Parts: sequence; C-alpha cells; structure tokens
Amino acid sequence: MFEKIILFDKEITLRLNSFKNNYLTPIIKFFAFFGQEPVWLGILAFFLFIWYDPNIFIVLGGNLLAGIYLVVPLKYIIKRKRPFQQIDGIIFLDRPQISPSFPSWHCYNIISMSCAIIFLLNLWILLPFLVIISFLVCFSRIYLGSHYFIDVIFGIVLGFLGFLISISTAPLWLILVLIIESFIIFPIAHQDWVTAIFTQWWYLLLVILVYSIIFINTFYLLKLKGRKKN
Repeated sequence: MFEKIILFDKEITLRLNSFKNNYLTPIIKFFAFFGQEPVWLGILAFFLFIWYDPNIFIVLGGNLLAGIYLVVPLKYIIKRKRPFQQIDGIIFLDRPQISPSFPSWHCYNIISMSCAIIFLLNLWILLPFLVIISFLVCFSRIYLGSHYFIDVIFGIVLGFLGFLISISTAPLWLILVLIIESFIIFPIAHQDWVTAIFTQWWYLLLVILVYSIIFINTFYLLKLKGRKKN
C-alpha cells in the first residue's frame, strides 16, 4: 500500500511538473515568492515597528512560530530528498534548495497566512483572491520541481493546523504583549503609526536595522543554497 502511494506521488508529480508554458512560468515564479518566510517576516516587522497592531502581529507571528515546530521537525526526521534529486525527467526551475522536501514550507506559509488574513480582517470577499494565490503558490512547488505532490498536501494540512494553534494561543500572547507595552518609554497606540519612527532617530535606525537583517539573511540563504547546489 505504501509503495503504491509513493508510486502515485511520483507519477502525479512528474505529470504536473512536465506541464510547462513560457507565459505561465514567470507568473508561477512570481507567486511562489509569497510562500517564502522573509516576505512574512517583513510584514510582521511592519505591524510591530511601523504600524502597530498587536493582534495582527501575534497571529502572523504565531503562524511562523508554529511552522518552526510543525514543519521543521518533519523535514529533518523524514529527510525526504527533493524530486529533482530523485526523479529523472523533473524540470527544475526554482532556486537551489538546501532543506529536505517533506513537507512544503511554502504551502504551510501561504495557507496559514491566508487563513489569518481572513480571520483578522473578516473580509470574506477576499476569499476567492486568496484561494487563487494559495493555489498558485502550492502549484508552483511542483511546477518548479521543488516538491512532490504529497509534500504540498501535507503543507496545506499543516497550514490549517498552524493557524488554529496560532489563534488558540493568541490571547495568552496578548497578555504578554500588554505587559511589555507598560515598559515602553514613548506613547504607542494600537492600530496606528508608531510616532517614534518620525521623531526618534534611534528608532528609525532600529527599523532600518531590522529590515537590513531580514534582507541580509535572505541574501545569505540564497548564496548558501547556491554553494550547496554547486
């Protein structure tokens, strides 16, 4: 039974990966970008340091935190190789990958974050839009040759689970955030600009430093992946 599942997984992965279109590929690569952690770290920093909204910060941060203890252990316990490393005929169009294949962290990110956006904004009109983006991100993992079909499915399932964990623990994190707020030396307001960014030079420098670290870390990982590939 297990062998049949693995065989089916390889067959459907190869079939979906073999579907290539010169006009579709740039679009797929663009949407794959929304599954990367640095994108959401940048958004997370925005809602903490620039436009302060503790509820959004806690739920989005909870999603990323849940991904660390849901996705990472499975990756390094199962240690499944990427399809481009195992299947002849896979067309690999993605950036070099250094982590194991199962499950897909891109899929986890886009599903958990899409759920968070709907939950936080309560705008169900965004649902079709987010479904399309989520589909394109998940499809991109197979299309670009980075993941198997089952990797994607489990990434989606874990994305829903991570979101549920995040909103379940959010009230506890909010208590901690409110305690920390009481020690802040400048006035802050929820769902508003952090005025210190306009009045305090050291705070502006801090924001620049945070985004520089995110950018440098992303650049370093891409360089490390390139070395790993070579």
